[in-house]
Amino acid sequence: MRQSRAQAQRRTDYIGIMLSMILFSGLFMLWTAHFWEVERVEIKGATANTEAHLNAFVEAEQLQGKHLLRINPLTLRAQLEQSPLIKYVALEREILPAVLTLKVQERLPRYFLHSKMPVYDKNTKKYSAQSTALTVIDGEGFVLPLASQRFEYAGPEMYLKPSVYQDKISEQHLNIVRVLDGFYDKQLLNH
Repeated sequence: MRQSRAQAQRRTDYIGIMLSMILFSGLFMLWTAHFWEVERVEIKGATANTEAHLNAFVEAEQLQGKHLLRINPLTLRAQLEQSPLIKYVALEREILPAVLTLKVQERLPRYFLHSKMPVYDKNTKKYSAQSTALTVIDGEGFVLPLASQRFEYAGPEMYLKPSVYQDKISEQHLNIVRVLDGFYDKQLLNH
C-alpha cells in the first residue's frame, strides 16, 4: 500500500509537471505569435500640419512590426504630446489584424504676431509691417512652428518682441492678445 501511495504521488507530480510545461509552452507560443506584430499604424484627426511629423515619429520608433503588447501607450502618448503641434493623443490597439490607431487633437492657429515693429507711414497715415513673416500662436499661447503664409488671418495685427516668448507666450501677454482680439471682433479696433 505504501508503495502504491508513493507511486500515485509521483504520478500526480509527473502529470502536474507535464501540464505546467504544456501550459507554459502554449503561452510562449501565443506570446511570440506573428498576429501580435503591428501591421499598420493609422493616424486620425491629423491635418497636413502634423501628419508629416507623426509619420516621421512612427518610422523613427519603428512601430510597424513591433509587438503590440510591448508598446507602452502612456510613454508613446507623452512623447507625441511633446510636439508643440499636438494638444492631445489617444492610442487604441486592435487585435486581428494588429492595428495601432493614433487619434490626434491638434493645436489650431489662433493668433498671428509680428516679430518686427510696424512703421508709421506719414503719407498713407497707416502702419505697415516690416516683415510678412508672422509667428503663429494657438489659443493657449503655444508657438506653433508653422509658416504663417499658409493661413488666412482676419484678426488684429499685433506686435510682440520675440525675446518675450520662446515656446509659449506668458499668460499675461496672452490675456492682452485675447483682449485686443475681442476688441477687433466687436469692431472696436481695426488694422
